[in-house]
Amino acid sequence: MFVWLASGAAWLTAVAIWIGHARRWPLSRLWWLAGGGAFGAWLLSLASIPWHGAATWHGLANGSAPWPAAVWRLDEHTWPFVVIGASAAWVALLMEAGRGTPQQENAQGWGALVWMGGLAPLAALGASPAAVVMGWALLDATALVADVLRLHRPHHREAAIWAFFWRAVTWMLALAATAGTKHGQAISLWWLAVTSRLVIAAAVQPTFVTADKPRWRLVLGVENLLATLAAAQWAAGNTPHPLNGWTFTGIALVALWGAWRWGHVGSPLQAFASGGLALGGLAVLAASQGLTSAWLGWALLALSVPAGIAWTPHRHRTTWPFLLAMVLPLSLWPIAPTASGLTLWQPPWRPWHLLAGLTWVVSVWAVARWGRRLPLPAQLPSREGRAFCLTGMGLWATTLWGWRLWPPFHLSMHTTGMWAWGAGVAVMMAGALAAWASRRVQKMPSRLQAMLARETTHLMARLFWGAYRLTAQGLRVFSLLLEGEGGALWALVLLVMLAVLLQR
Repeated sequence: MFVWLASGAAWLTAVAIWIGHARRWPLSRLWWLAGGGAFGAWLLSLASIPWHGAATWHGLANGSAPWPAAVWRLDEHTWPFVVIGASAAWVALLMEAGRGTPQQENAQGWGALVWMGGLAPLAALGASPAAVVMGWALLDATALVADVLRLHRPHHREAAIWAFFWRAVTWMLALAATAGTKHGQAISLWWLAVTSRLVIAAAVQPTFVTADKPRWRLVLGVENLLATLAAAQWAAGNTPHPLNGWTFTGIALVALWGAWRWGHVGSPLQAFASGGLALGGLAVLAASQGLTSAWLGWALLALSVPAGIAWTPHRHRTTWPFLLAMVLPLSLWPIAPTASGLTLWQPPWRPWHLLAGLTWVVSVWAVARWGRRLPLPAQLPSREGRAFCLTGMGLWATTLWGWRLWPPFHLSMHTTGMWAWGAGVAVMMAGALAAWASRRVQKMPSRLQAMLARETTHLMARLFWGAYRLTAQGLRVFSLLLEGEGGALWALVLLVMLAVLLQR
């Protein structure tokens, strides 16, 4: 019951903030109202700990359907993600305090932050296809309404509608999976819908949200990723696993592309979406094989690490401990709360294991590169702002590392010994070496860059004009052939061939 009270408290607080904004309440009062509501929702989420097993809520149950119409389930595997979703809203508000003097329009964003924090239980606890699709639809509709109300230019609204359309395609895939005649095809459609949501979040980014403003978009991204990974976990526990090796290879390739994109995008929001695709893709690989422990580890990494890196405001000596706390879980060492993710590489070995390993290495490289690319602080905020900012960063790091004490995240027996330490050391060193090498390669002399561009242009020009001359010569020979003494005969032969083709 506490988990639903957390949602109710967050939504009531958001409504109160919007009413206060309409009545021109002072910004300080609105921020404290938002912070108090987010903190209360976070405490209620902690209080919903499943001490006595799982709790299940049925809504709109239909006994004749193959699956209940709407079921939400709180257990030891879903409760941590409810807490992460509630923590995201509170951390975002604390980080807002370090941005300097707020503007009047920031109050609407604070209300949106708290509102989206209240969506965490609906996103994480879905235990039936209908409940999962309801969570997806509510998140996507919330993003659409927020964008339409905020934006005024027609092409911006058009971009928001197109983003909503592509997300709605995943609803259709999931609903088609529930109504499939062949069970194997239905489950394949379900995994396609889950993977498509990860890809759409990373690839379909409207141009007006490439920056990290408004901040509620990052919280919405956390909730969206949480709902997607929860759907993968439900499918792993309730369906067989008929996926073949080619499907695993495709998911691993998509995850590798997300990791590569993570290191090259320029905005924190795009970086979070790409990191969620990379690490979330590995979580989907684990879930599709029924490896619950590995799914837990990679899902925790996908939700915590990209968001933590995106929230880091600048490069300063006070932020390096936080960045270190974000990087170390990627090592999957036995001391890390995500160590169970190493069970993804279980024998028998398959080709996609290599792609998953490359994704792991490239993700470490992307985090290291983002740490080096963080800007220097142009102007430090006030002492109070720095205190709130560091409190938010510390809370996010504590939420990540605190799961080491939660039994489901304990290290699996398959990863003990030197294998776990050695694999982590090798991946961290490979990622750091790749980050160093990428910095050296980026310092290419301008003369060399100009020479490469010039030679590429000349090569393309030679290929184009060569193809043009070859085509012109062929047409000239054909024209001379028809104009000669045997032209009529050749025209007759071509006419007969055309008649034969038409008859066939």
